[in-house]
Amino acid sequence: MYLYLIVVEIILLMGFVLLLFGANPSAGFTQWAYRNLDRVMSPFRGIFTPIELGVGGGDVPSTFGTSVLFAMIVYGIVALVFSALIGWLAGRLNQVADAETELRRRAEYQAHSDELAAQQAAQAPGIRASTLRELSSASSAECGGYRCHQAVGGVRPDVVHGGDHRDHPVADLNHPDMQRCAGYADRGVAG
Repeated sequence: MYLYLIVVEIILLMGFVLLLFGANPSAGFTQWAYRNLDRVMSPFRGIFTPIELGVGGGDVPSTFGTSVLFAMIVYGIVALVFSALIGWLAGRLNQVADAETELRRRAEYQAHSDELAAQQAAQAPGIRASTLRELSSASSAECGGYRCHQAVGGVRPDVVHGGDHRDHPVADLNHPDMQRCAGYADRGVAG
């Protein structure tokens, strides 16, 4: 559709220039251009009266085609609207694709986290697997943003986070500072 509008604009411009310079209507190219001009001008024919500018060479009148100029403006606006619509749709499709990629990445991360929790549960018989899963998905409201990694001496001491304890080793889960930070001391994760 967008390509069609560009072709229409080119035909309108050629017709406008040929009318303006009083091109010989018996020439083959001029006949072809006027035939195509008549097709694309059908919705706009007769809206404005053309302005006669005088007689050119070969007794052909030069005409300022106001209807042709108006059609060029309207088709140009339609082309801009289509271009904006296509750009908006492409942007939305990119957003959807990015969101799907993010969901896939989070699902893979959660599966990996659950796998690590299961491995840690197998290595530490004193801690139930359900408790490890609860710790791996602890919310920021439960932690309150303490420096859990730093207090425990965990894997990443520079990180201040909101309760995501997935990267702590099992030994750290039993540490009293970790229990205080996560708020799980009363759930049976005593060290």
